Amino acid sequence: MPYVLGLLFDYNRYRRDAVMRIYADAYLVDEICLQNHIGVKEVQYSDDHLFADNMYLPNLLILPEKLFLFEIDERYLQKKIRIEIINDNSNYTNGFMTEHSTINFHSLFLLPKCMLQEKNWRRLEHLRNHGDGRSQQHWPRELQYEDLHVISSSDNWTEDFIPHPRGGSFTFEVPIFTKHRVKHLGRLAPGKTWLSAKIGRFLSAFRVLNTTT
Repeated sequence: MPYVLGLLFDYNRYRRDAVMRIYADAYLVDEICLQNHIGVKEVQYSDDHLFADNMYLPNLLILPEKLFLFEIDERYLQKKIRIEIINDNSNYTNGFMTEHSTINFHSLFLLPKCMLQEKNWRRLEHLRNHGDGRSQQHWPRELQYEDLHVISSSDNWTEDFIPHPRGGSFTFEVPIFTKHRVKHLGRLAPGKTWLSAKIGRFLSAFRVLNTTT
């Protein structure tokens, strides 16, 4: 079964291009040369409230200007996703630094490719937790700092993974787990898991639903 790895981040470029490499275990998924600044903008998602937790919420999000999606065959998704950032771009001189290049992750997610079809979100609508006090465990899971294994970094990571602008070069891994025969990032506890509409909201906002077969 094919999967889609999604990355949402804003990027402040300084002097030189940062390079991002994405691996599924030892398999190189892609290498991105970040040549241009990636800011944030207001984007709209679906008006039909499919992805709204409350029908009165506005259908407006503040998100990075680009969504990166990578298709990965299931056979490569065994143990972990690894992301390497080469970004030693600053004006550091004699112990002082006033400008530097940063990357700020807003979301990192893994979905079966079939979830790029809106009809499949609708089929799972009965698994939504609409705030009635039930279990707060959701899929796709929103990654936390404790989900990551930081392999190397120019700076110490003491803050939450999302959101926090990070400068310098760093490498981190996110473990891949399987539940109900579906691959996902981060560990889900035993028991009931509810559907989170957050990633669907992102896909709708960037108009990538129903664009693939």
